[in-house]
Amino acid sequence: MCFQSVHLILLLRLGLLLRLGLLLLLLLHILLLLLILLLLLLLLLLLLLLLLLLLLLLLLLLLHRLLRLRAHLL
Repeated sequence: MCFQSVHLILLLRLGLLLRLGLLLLLLLHILLLLLILLLLLLLLLLLLLLLLLLLLLLLLLLLHRLLRLRAHLL
């Protein structure tokens, strides 16, 4: 009888450990997904910044040409 109760307690502890392990695995999975989403967001922001810099460069080039054309006309 004593052996059975010890066996039952061990089984309950094992079940609890398994549940905790699964919970930790789920949390790890969620954290990994959040990290991937964060990295994708950072990549998107970097691409937007690059696009803005490219637009700024094009505007400066256009302004430079207009100023040169104006100086040429005057």
